[in-house]
Amino acid sequence: MTDFILPDGVYVRDELTDRYGKIVMEPLERGYGTTIGNALRRVLLSSIPGAAVVRVTFDGKYHEYDTITGVRETILEIILNIKELALRLLNGDAERLYIDKKGPCQITAADIEPNARVRIINDDLHIASLNAEGRLEMELEIETGYSYRPAELNRLEDSPLALIPVDSDFSPVKQVNFQIEEMRVGGRTGYERLILDLTTDGGIKPEEAINEAAHILQMHFNLFEKFAEHPLRMEASKAPVEEEVIIDEPPAASINELDFDSRTLNLLLEAGITTVDKLRNRSKEELSDIHGLGPKTLEKIKGKLADYDSVKEKNEGDVSEA
Repeated sequence: MTDFILPDGVYVRDELTDRYGKIVMEPLERGYGTTIGNALRRVLLSSIPGAAVVRVTFDGKYHEYDTITGVRETILEIILNIKELALRLLNGDAERLYIDKKGPCQITAADIEPNARVRIINDDLHIASLNAEGRLEMELEIETGYSYRPAELNRLEDSPLALIPVDSDFSPVKQVNFQIEEMRVGGRTGYERLILDLTTDGGIKPEEAINEAAHILQMHFNLFEKFAEHPLRMEASKAPVEEEVIIDEPPAASINELDFDSRTLNLLLEAGITTVDKLRNRSKEELSDIHGLGPKTLEKIKGKLADYDSVKEKNEGDVSEA
C-alpha cells in the first residue's frame, strides 16, 4: 500500500519583503492544493486583525458634506484619503491621533502628531492641500478589528454631532492568490505544489499573516480532534428548534463566493451590495457610479459573475444527473 504523502515543509520562492511574499507548500496529494489554498485565502482576507480609523472629528464642522476654508479637498474627500491609512497599534485596542496644520502646505500622514503606541506605515499618504488661509484641525479615532465594518456600526450612541463615523477596512492583507502546479515525487506523478501570492499593507509581514491564518484554522480543526476523544451530545438548550425553522428558499449567495480582492469587496459592501443577486441586478452604469470601481474592475466583476454562473450550472447539472 502506498503511503499518504505529507508536505516536506513551507518555503519562500523568490524575494520575501515586508509587504509581499510568494510562499510554497509541497508535495501535496491531488486536490489538497485547492483545499488548503482556498481555506487560507478566505481566512487571510477576512480574519486577520488590524487597525483602522473608525471615527473622525473636524474642528467646527458637523458633517462630511461640509468644506473647510483654505482647504482644496472637501471633508468627504479628506475622509476618503484617511481611510487609506495603513496603521498598526503597538499596544491596546484603541487610540487617538491628531492633525493640526496651517497652510500653505501639503498634508500627508507624516504630519499626524507622533504617538508611541501607533505606527503609521504609509506616511507619504496625501491627506489634504492647504493654501495660505487654510488650517486643518482633526482628531482620528483608531480601533483594532478584522474584516470590514461599515460606518453605521462605528456610530456611537449619543455621540456628539461633530463625531463622524467612517467605513473601516481593518484587514492588513490586501490581496491573496494561489495556483497549483503538478509535480513528481520520486518516480510518481500526480502530486501538487501550492503557491500562495500574498500582499499586505505593511502592517503585518506575509509570513506573520500566514502564521495567523494557520493558527485560526488550527483552532477550529482542533475541536474535531477533541470531539473524537470525548464525543458530547448537544445540550437541549443549544439544540436547534426544528419546528421553528421555515426554509422557503436557499439563502442568498454572499459576494464572498466570488473571491474578489479585499479592495473590490469592500467597495461593493460600502455600496450595499452584499449578495451575488444584488450585484447581478446592478447595471453597468450603476456600478460605474461607485467611487473606486474603474473599467478594469468592472470587467473583473463581469468575469467573476460568468465564472460563478458556469460553476453553478455545472453543479446543478451534476445533481440532476444523479
